[in-house]
Amino acid sequence: MLTVAHWRKVLLPAALLAVTAVPAQAAEDVLTLPANRETQIGFIAPIAATTCEVAGKPKIHIAKAPAHGKVRTQWTTAKYRNPSSNPAYNLCNGKTVHGTAIFYRPDNGFRGTDTFSLGVTTQRYVDGPGNQTFLIPATIHVK
Repeated sequence: MLTVAHWRKVLLPAALLAVTAVPAQAAEDVLTLPANRETQIGFIAPIAATTCEVAGKPKIHIAKAPAHGKVRTQWTTAKYRNPSSNPAYNLCNGKTVHGTAIFYRPDNGFRGTDTFSLGVTTQRYVDGPGNQTFLIPATIHVK
């Protein structure tokens, strides 16, 4: 499992990646975003540490929709940077990988706090066969 610190690394800078799992949201993990525009807030790329290949396209659904905005996902590529404490994934640093970008757009004129959750199912590489399912909660503060 990734730690709360990893979740912050995943969502704060848009170019960073999540790899396998995300924990419960902590109070200090509020993302501050600008009003009236869409912002990329994360990137999910479950990869194999030894080959840097993506373990299939993650299945993502909105488990809890935001009350004051919209969330969308897009299959794309980005440069990988290891957000985990597992040094095996350092081999993949700087390599371009396929993954799913997560975008949030607040409703026009909205300012305040919004929350949502994504359900994600990925294939496992390191932990053995079978799928891995987890919930990604997010708290957004729109300025």
